[in-house]
Amino acid sequence: MNRIRFRSGMPAVSSTSPSELREIYRHERRIEMAYEEQRYRAHAAG
Repeated sequence: MNRIRFRSGMPAVSSTSPSELREIYRHERRIEMAYEEQRYRAHAAG
């Protein structure tokens, strides 16, 4: 996960707790999917 964050200019995750990592992953996935849905709707409507 840190390799991807580094590539996109985001700070590294320093938590090693499985529950904290799971929450970070879920949050980032939610953000990513929100933008994907927005992009999908823009192409589907056109």
